Amino acid sequence: MYTYQAYLIETLTNLHVGSGGEQIGIVDNQIQRDPVTGFPSIYASSLKGSLRDHVKKNSNDSDKNTVIDIFGGSLDLEADEKKKQRTLEPGKVVFFDAHLLTLPFRSSQKVYYNCTCPEILDNFTEQVETFNIPIKQTGKPSFGNDTSDFRVFDLVNPNLEIEDFSVGNLTPGSENIDSFLTPVAGIIKTNFALFQNNIFTEICKTGLPVIARNSLDENGISQNLWYEEFLPRRTRLWFILGFPEDYKNKKWLEERICADKIVQIGANFSIGYGYCRIHKLPFPEVKS
Repeated sequence: MYTYQAYLIETLTNLHVGSGGEQIGIVDNQIQRDPVTGFPSIYASSLKGSLRDHVKKNSNDSDKNTVIDIFGGSLDLEADEKKKQRTLEPGKVVFFDAHLLTLPFRSSQKVYYNCTCPEILDNFTEQVETFNIPIKQTGKPSFGNDTSDFRVFDLVNPNLEIEDFSVGNLTPGSENIDSFLTPVAGIIKTNFALFQNNIFTEICKTGLPVIARNSLDENGISQNLWYEEFLPRRTRLWFILGFPEDYKNKKWLEERICADKIVQIGANFSIGYGYCRIHKLPFPEVKS
């Protein structure tokens, strides 16, 4: 029997986890996306590989069997490669895809808002309930009968613009949504905005940041110009891990990937991409 735990990924720097394969379009290197919704995600295999690499680099030789017990691998690293005599052990922890929770959008009155849409919040709620994860979810943000492009939940200038969208005569919602946002995302309502599904989906598909990358030869001449998509820093994603009941190595793993540990996920680590913090949910306190 397995028990399940949810975690939050808070990106400290830009993040690129590539989708791989051939890309058709202006952007050469696109990020991974949920095949159903099209929202940015991190596939379970990529997440598992990044966490395994992080744990191995921050463990002692005496922890080798623990790492294998969690992630799987060879029990005999000295076995003859040619004869394929290694014994491979499957990992006991189940890794799930990481899903988008919020994106930072530029604002006319603040540096940014943590933004999302009802579909993303509904997906989070459904998954948490499906896997019986104990996170109190009351006061979930919603639109109700409001047909505006976005909603905010604190007192602001009625002409507020977020990511070039303006409601006009904006009236903030008065609902108590902190009881949902704080344990789920570690944010408060003064830094939060809820967008309509169609608008947020379109931004995720066509409005994410793209940077030009280049390779130069020894004479400084461009040899390969390409464009790479990434998730901006302060993006939040969430994921689930499954543990065997009373699993003795759960605490060991969380001590190495959570709290104040900095974990690198994805590509371009040498130029500062993918540096993240991972928080166990429910969130113990508000961070931003």
